[in-house]
Amino acid sequence: MHKSNDKFLMGGVVAGIYQYQNITDAPGYESKGRGLLAFQPGISFTPTENDEVFARFGFAAGNGKRFGMKGEKMNDMMLKPVGVVRSDIKEPSLVARSGDLNWENEDRPPSHSDEQVSEIVIYPDYAEILDGIEDFSHVLVLYWAHQVDAEGRALTKVHPMGRKDLPLVGVFSTCSPARPNPILVIAVRLLERKGDTLLVAGLDAVNGSPIVDIKPYLPSYYSVTNVKLSGWMNQLLDELGRG
Repeated sequence: MHKSNDKFLMGGVVAGIYQYQNITDAPGYESKGRGLLAFQPGISFTPTENDEVFARFGFAAGNGKRFGMKGEKMNDMMLKPVGVVRSDIKEPSLVARSGDLNWENEDRPPSHSDEQVSEIVIYPDYAEILDGIEDFSHVLVLYWAHQVDAEGRALTKVHPMGRKDLPLVGVFSTCSPARPNPILVIAVRLLERKGDTLLVAGLDAVNGSPIVDIKPYLPSYYSVTNVKLSGWMNQLLDELGRG
């Protein structure tokens, strides 16, 4: 049996949206020997005191090494969530289906509101990590789009916003949440800090999204001049009133 959980183990390049209480319950579980474990893509496992388990995507992991497509050893990369998003947004509107992006929620416009208020709750292990953040008006939030499934992570080309009237382009030329490593970033307005919780406006993350990192927004550092955008991106921004 699986259950949803706010705190995710993110090992290798995969973090699933389900947690399994027993390792052998995970779909596709297979012992590879020498401490190596394999799972279906998109599965994560809650480790016990004696387990050191990393998720798996197309290769085996679990002993501190990862095996690439040609069998070469590579270092594992593990992301540890530092907090979680609490939001009224319960489901993503843009989802991967049938090999492309699709807009699922007709009642929700294809753009988040700058006035959407959410909470970012930092885990107790990082009690002091927010000290001084209240001196900034805006922050950059990096979060994990945990509801992107294996199909979405396998996409390499999409129609932006699921719009078939726009060109089919590579995922890295879009801001699509469906990507191999669904780490999303957005600048938000910091309204208030209450202990381990930040109240922010403009965060488009779904409720339960794991927080990867938070940084102060620095206009002189992140802003650039002479920016060129594709024609279809300019069209989208104009339609959304953000041109």
